[in-house]
Formats: sequence, structure tokens, C-alpha cells
Amino acid sequence: MQLFHRDQRRMTSYERREAAKINKAKKDALKVRKKIATTLDWVEVLNVTDNAILLQKGKRTATVMGVKLSPHDIFIDDQEDQIRIIENLRMALNKMPFKMSFQFVYSPVNADDHVANLLDADRIESDLIVKSMIQADFDKFAQFQAAYSELEFFVMIQDSDEGRLHKNFNEMKREFENAGFLPRTLNRYDFYNFMTYVFENPMINNFYFSRGVFSYLNQKMEYSVDHDAYEVVDTTETFSDYDVYLPNTRPQENLIKRSQWTPTGFKLMRDYYIMGDHYVTNLLVTALPATFDLGCLLEHINNPKIKVFMTTEKLDMAIAQLLRKDYQEKERELNSSRDE
Repeated sequence: MQLFHRDQRRMTSYERREAAKINKAKKDALKVRKKIATTLDWVEVLNVTDNAILLQKGKRTATVMGVKLSPHDIFIDDQEDQIRIIENLRMALNKMPFKMSFQFVYSPVNADDHVANLLDADRIESDLIVKSMIQADFDKFAQFQAAYSELEFFVMIQDSDEGRLHKNFNEMKREFENAGFLPRTLNRYDFYNFMTYVFENPMINNFYFSRGVFSYLNQKMEYSVDHDAYEVVDTTETFSDYDVYLPNTRPQENLIKRSQWTPTGFKLMRDYYIMGDHYVTNLLVTALPATFDLGCLLEHINNPKIKVFMTTEKLDMAIAQLLRKDYQEKERELNSSRDE
């Protein structure tokens, strides 16, 4: 028996057809999701929450949290300020003995305030010439967003112990605040941009955030008392809660089963791989050079075609003991020397 609220009515034949279309699309999307889930084990991402990424590999689990650092152009500072900033960062890093991962993520340019001002101006403007100028600004900004990305600085930590993770996270955020870098806790939208940057595969993001083809799973028919009709309610994530809006593009219902997550033209070579029209190789750097200048990695970080992943962790050795040993050896050499 199907029960109805006293204010709702039975569906019309048209509404029943729409509900059937949604149910079929959800079943097809669910089949694609189950199929893709078995091939994404290598990603090790279990879920993405409001402020964390949950990882799972076999029976082992871990949680990733992080902060976004406010950028600062140190090259416009005088030498005294440069030394002060570097010293503050050095002291902050020395107070954080746990492993940290620095990510340099290219994200869409966020100019929501500018767009909101244009919308307000367009709404109250009556002069057609001025409205056309406002529309031209919209077009310029759309072209700018399509051509450029915004470089953001993420620092992330990972731990299998939730209590220790939060303790280290609070310590990390406090030390970066003391160093003057204005850290902000990474949220779900930041992790969306991070995964977009790392994987460069929209299907992976759609899978974990239930967008695109999987957004059909977020649809259902609900009765609207105000309109006296059954309407499609879509709860797909658009990140509007994070002061941004990311439109969701879904394929037509009859194209759901054609959705693929694998890249086209993938070929693995000895020291590189080919993915579509991209040639990709990796380089592992285990240490910085003995001497280097300020901004030695800028050339690589500022190149969108180069992904730089950097980790820092405390050395597993007693520096004082090594220095004392080195001093003792130098002292013996000096005492055994015959030079006057």
C-alpha cells in the first residue's frame, strides 16, 4: 500500500513518466558507479568530508586534513623583511616534528565578489548601452577564467589516529598563524580542486562528489504544496555553501552507460607514459642543493605543466651528536698536526 500525505495527491500520468525516467537514470548511474568503484582501488580515497579526505588501503585507514596559506610576494620586501619572514617560517617548521606535504594547486579563479557586483549593476541599470558594457565585462571574465588558473598553497598532514591528527593539525595551524601566513582550514571545495589538479580526470571527481553522470543519484520527485505538482528535486553539490558556485554538467539519460573513467590513448613506456596527447614523466628530488637562492623552485611551481609535490619531516638522527663527533675528529686532526 502506498501512503500519501493528506496535502499531496496522486501523480498524473505525465508525472509518473517523469518519475520513471528518473528511476531508470538512477539505476543506470548506479551500475556505472559500481563498475567504476572496482577500478578505483588504486586511488585509496574512501570519502571526502567537509574538512578531510578519508583514505583506505585494505584494512588500514587514515585521514588527511590541511590548511591553505595566504600567498605573499617576498620579492617586493626589503632584505630585512625577507630575513624575518624566512626566519619565522624556519622556526615554525622546526616546531612541527610531524610529516607535512606541501601542495601547489592550480584552481579556478575565484572572483565571485566581482561577478556579484556586475549582477547588481546589470539588475538596476536601464541604459541599453551600459548594459551591453556590463555584458562585455561578463564575457571578458569568462574568457579570463577559461585561460588562467589561480595558484594556491596547501599544507596537508595524514594520520591513522584521529586524536593525534587533530592535535598535530591544531599545532600546525597555530604555528603558521604565528609565522604570519594566515592559514585557513581546507574545505570540501578545496579538496575538489586538489583532486582535479592531481588526477586531471573529471570522472574521478564526479565519482567522489556525486556530480556529472552520478548526479542522477541525487534526484527525486517530491510533491510541492505551493505548486500542487510533483517536481524534480536535485541535491547535487554545487559548493554554494563555500561562497562559490560550480555548475553541474550531466550527460543525457541515454548516454549514461557510455560514461568512461579511463583516459584515451594511455600507453606506459620505460621512463614516461602517454595519456591522450600528453607525455608525462616523474623526477624524484631527495634534497635541496647545498647552496640555493630565494625562490629557487619558482620556475617549476609557476609552470602549470609541472606538478611539484614536496614533503618535510624531522630527520631521524641526533644532529648534536653528529656535530660533536665531527668536532672531535677535527680536534684530533689539529692535535696530531705538525704544523706550527
